[in-house]
Amino acid sequence: MELLELLQGAVVFRAGDPGTHAYLIRKGSVELVRGEGDAAVSLARLEAGEVFGEMSLIEERPHSLSARAASHVLLSSLTRDEFEELLTSDPATFRIYLKVLFERLRELSAKVEAASSKAGPPASAVSVTIHPLTRRSAATLPHEGLQV
Repeated sequence: MELLELLQGAVVFRAGDPGTHAYLIRKGSVELVRGEGDAAVSLARLEAGEVFGEMSLIEERPHSLSARAASHVLLSSLTRDEFEELLTSDPATFRIYLKVLFERLRELSAKVEAASSKAGPPASAVSVTIHPLTRRSAATLPHEGLQV
């Protein structure tokens, strides 16, 4: 693990950057931001002890948000290889990263459930009809299609 020290306003990563590291905030705070410049919207402010960037390591996708130092900050930087190694070699440290991941999943599940309850019961069941597109499928499916 590498220690990084950044001044307030420094960019840790930008949306679209490859997800090569996860970060544990040791000191200070980090802001997660959507958009750039005047259009930037702060979505979260993370404090010491919190983790960010871990989703990109797990999904192997670019970052969806930008992260910047909201204050003078000290970060522990963890590569994908180190992340995977911690899983078996240092479960106690790895648990910190997993805890954050599961908390985010719980929050998302709660938001989905709340949105579903506001929408009310489903209006009706979904119906799908399979229509033949080839001669071979036309020989086995009804001309009007097969309703599923």
